[in-house]
Amino acid sequence: MMVEAISEELTNYSYTSEESSEWSFFEFSSTCIYATEPTTLDGMIHHVFHRKQELAQKIVNKLYTLGYTRFEKKLGEGAFGIVLKIQGDEKKDLALKLEKHPTPLANTNNELVGDAQGLNLPTGHHLGRALALLTYYEGEVHYIESFDPMLHSEHLLVGVFSKAVDGVPLYNRVSVAPLDSEAVKGYGKQLAEALLALHSAGYVHNDLHQGNILVKNSKEGKDPYRLKLLDFGCANEATPRRVDHEWKNFAYLLAEMGSEKQLNNNPKFNDLLYNPERGIFQGKLPYSGREIVNHPFFV
Repeated sequence: MMVEAISEELTNYSYTSEESSEWSFFEFSSTCIYATEPTTLDGMIHHVFHRKQELAQKIVNKLYTLGYTRFEKKLGEGAFGIVLKIQGDEKKDLALKLEKHPTPLANTNNELVGDAQGLNLPTGHHLGRALALLTYYEGEVHYIESFDPMLHSEHLLVGVFSKAVDGVPLYNRVSVAPLDSEAVKGYGKQLAEALLALHSAGYVHNDLHQGNILVKNSKEGKDPYRLKLLDFGCANEATPRRVDHEWKNFAYLLAEMGSEKQLNNNPKFNDLLYNPERGIFQGKLPYSGREIVNHPFFV
């Protein structure tokens, strides 16, 4: 298949003597990769794809063509990707997640898979949806804002654009101290709204944890508990069983946000999670969907 050929091309790419000795040095010294992290967009992308320099340069060229020339800061990094905050000529900030190991954009049914699924998500609803994708096909990097199976089914995903949102992972907030009741209610309601919108669009997140939830740096403003649900790389088709499982994960997250003593003394919280008839954890007919969003605990 064409996808396999492209994957082999990227995997087998090797340096030539004409390439920068600086990047050849990075190839063989992972310690130096992190000790001398670049501060420019060009340098950072070559740093991420230090084993695929030809691909890195094509990504840089495409970004420059789109008007994105400035690297602001690194927003996060995981085993499979790194997220950069970049800025364009019009001072517009975007988040760009680069896939360290390019993967197929779609499956054999011509459906988007992995992080590319973020392109199908509804706008708003506290979902960090994708605005556009960077793909690789036939030796070139492409920018696409909508998926056409006839044109893009054999592309590889190399990057995902989304709105740059300032904040910190929920984990950073909770690990310092339990949240107060108002914060648990505020974040909990917005997370419930995000999941409801996601499920209504036909997906489950499938990787729900505090690290994938971004919250505001401060309580200032009209929406002190603003939240964004991120990282849809593990998203899957929504089935009744998967949706039910995800709401149970939501309940675990809710319970972990605040003080156990404080929450357990709240009858509305106990009803939402532990009611023998309707509780999310063990109810015979558990609350779900809009029932959770509109539950008295969040009022």
